Amino acid sequence: SAAVTVDLPGYIYYVSQQSTIYQDEYVDPLQAKITFPEEKRNLIYIFLESMENTYMSEEVGGGLPYNVMPELTALAADEENINFSHTGGIGGFRNMTGASWTIGAMVAHTSGIPLKVPIGVDRNEYGQDSFLPGVNTMTNVLAEAGYYQTLMVGSVASFGGREQYYLQHGADYVYELVTARKDGIVPGDYFVWWGMEDKHLFTYAKQ
Repeated sequence: SAAVTVDLPGYIYYVSQQSTIYQDEYVDPLQAKITFPEEKRNLIYIFLESMENTYMSEEVGGGLPYNVMPELTALAADEENINFSHTGGIGGFRNMTGASWTIGAMVAHTSGIPLKVPIGVDRNEYGQDSFLPGVNTMTNVLAEAGYYQTLMVGSVASFGGREQYYLQHGADYVYELVTARKDGIVPGDYFVWWGMEDKHLFTYAKQ
């Protein structure tokens, strides 16, 4: 049957399991000892959507006969770069449940936890009102340290709860497709696929 083919019983068993990982291992970042230098530096955090090391050539650990991202490969291989790898080379890491789509990955990157959406809730509809209110994130830590923070995306930021997540966890402002139209980065009716191209987002960021 279809349920057996997609292992529905296994899925139900998996999502119904209880774990004590947070009680045993999780450390609240606002309770951790984090020391900032007297003169703080700016921080730019760039998320690359749908980017992975399989786009590199096989000779450097990728999955292609040729490298389609040589510049990023060079950055990853630089000795001053921190590279989290499962190999001695550039490598990568396994795709984790709860961190494999846009907002899930952003939450995992900035909070250290996967986004486990309740059963029956569309994973891009979660958090439209309240987004992980009991979790402190990197954005909360930086806000506590006095940083002014913004999120910039090339689409409508409310999609996936991204705007809510960042504003509810210490960010001060969100730049996105709607504000880009108002600020003259793109025309008022501009829309390509799901927002605006990266070239316009980079122009916005430089501005």
